[in-house]
Amino acid sequence: MKRLGSAIREAESTGVPWTVDETKPATKHVPKSKRFAKIAPSAVAALRLLLFTGCRLREILHLRWEHVDIERGCLFLPDSKSGRKTIILNAPALAVLNTLERIGSFVVPGDDPERPRHDLKRPWDAVASRAGLTGVRLHDLRHT
Repeated sequence: MKRLGSAIREAESTGVPWTVDETKPATKHVPKSKRFAKIAPSAVAALRLLLFTGCRLREILHLRWEHVDIERGCLFLPDSKSGRKTIILNAPALAVLNTLERIGSFVVPGDDPERPRHDLKRPWDAVASRAGLTGVRLHDLRHT
């Protein structure tokens, strides 16, 4: 968890370094100074919410602001895999939600603010690789 937290902080601030396969012909054109990948703030927030809530990926990605009750510290999910449910939020999850900008109807917006983010595959792969987590799926955060 400590390594994962450090990798997420690094990914949102300075960026996670990525390597280039120098044996491929097209790599000679990749600038050596720009080999860091920063992760979007919404993706970072989604990863943290997955860690702190135990929710499924689609429950977080499709979460709308109308289902968030900051005052009571709850998420009211109208339709999840197991039906309607309420998630009690801990202090770190509330802190993440309080830092997010409400630019659309979704808590984790995609490129279009009125549509949810599609997935977290690339951000998760970058963070998990940086943290040295091999064989750990994004869904495994639910069981942590």
